[in-house]
Amino acid sequence: MNLTSYHAKYFAYELTRKIQIKPHPGDLKWAKIKHPTIRGSVEVDFENEADFFKMNITIPPNTHSEVYIPLNFEDYTLTQNGETVQGEKQDEFVLLRDVMPGRHSFELTRKTIK
Repeated sequence: MNLTSYHAKYFAYELTRKIQIKPHPGDLKWAKIKHPTIRGSVEVDFENEADFFKMNITIPPNTHSEVYIPLNFEDYTLTQNGETVQGEKQDEFVLLRDVMPGRHSFELTRKTIK
């Protein structure tokens, strides 16, 4: 199958609509980035501690994203905008699919043993 210019433009259009956010913080305690795209800026900031990982993101209009939260411990609670959510474990991350445009906050907290 040969790609026509129409197909090439369609694939390029679709590629610019899906954003992947997958931080690899390592030993960093915090980081902040603003990355311009043709649809608007993607903004990410995070705070990384022994018992929690907090991340705020801004997704531009007319896009959606896959958000990967680094998984530093086995027993955890994950919230998105203050509401408990379930993600899909993938290797050393928790994946949240189809996060829509706007500002979102995520918090992964180690469950305490009582």
